[in-house]
Amino acid sequence: MGSDRRNGGYRRCNAALAGLKRHLLLSALIVSAVVILGYYAFIAAFGAHFSQVCSYDDQAKIYRCEYWDVVTAATLRSFIFLDAHNGIVTALATLVMAGFTGTLWWATIKQGRLTERALVISNRAFVFLEDFECDLSVGYPPAHPSAGALPTPTIARFSFAPRWKNSGETPTRNLVLRIDHEFIGGLPSPGYEFRFADAPMRTMLAPKANEWGAPIHVDPGRANEALAGKLKLYVWALAEYEDVFGNKRWTKTCSEVKFSRHDRDIAHNFIIFGDYNGSDADDPDGRFVQGPPSNCAIL
Repeated sequence: MGSDRRNGGYRRCNAALAGLKRHLLLSALIVSAVVILGYYAFIAAFGAHFSQVCSYDDQAKIYRCEYWDVVTAATLRSFIFLDAHNGIVTALATLVMAGFTGTLWWATIKQGRLTERALVISNRAFVFLEDFECDLSVGYPPAHPSAGALPTPTIARFSFAPRWKNSGETPTRNLVLRIDHEFIGGLPSPGYEFRFADAPMRTMLAPKANEWGAPIHVDPGRANEALAGKLKLYVWALAEYEDVFGNKRWTKTCSEVKFSRHDRDIAHNFIIFGDYNGSDADDPDGRFVQGPPSNCAIL
């Protein structure tokens, strides 16, 4: 789940880069059009004066010009043109400078936003439920004397404690951690309300640090029903906090605890339950600006 830390930010940066590429392409097309139009304008303005500095080849039907003669004639003609149209040229030059300044300002603002996003993505706090530390004791009820078989192992005690982690480079602010569990006789329906009965744990997490929650003790009788496949045990958790950049963050997860017998022992695994998981990184459009939904609905 920690690998999802930057996905939302990456998507936003990719969209911004795509927009920047489109603007650069448009700028390149505009520059190309100006160069082409300038070339034809040059021919129209100075083509008639080539005969004054070039010799005409009757056989080839073309003007043969020396490079420096053409440059000299064009330069002189340009001075004459600028002197005759001083006001227009000044106005055009002012417009070009204004356009260039505006483009530079826009590029600077865009680059600043990309830099800020990259800074937030790389350094923001990201709290998630890293793992569970469990205590499972196996019991062996007496076997029937006539059966001659070894007793079937059962769950005598089962408890688990969540281990939270901040995988970011900065600490959290106003961190609130919640966790709860419930036995359900099947799959929870979409929008099932996973509520939290206990009071939340308010704490903080330093960069790259862990925090352990209080152990949750599960009813062994119902745990054995889950072992037999009659019930399903679900565990859900929620972390709500702020990063140092002032952004509201949240992470939620839902898992199914599966028990299985292996000879004389019982194993357990926390399996991520379908798509009932998410974080603020999965909400780039800000649909849950006030925090995550109260259930584990699919984002």
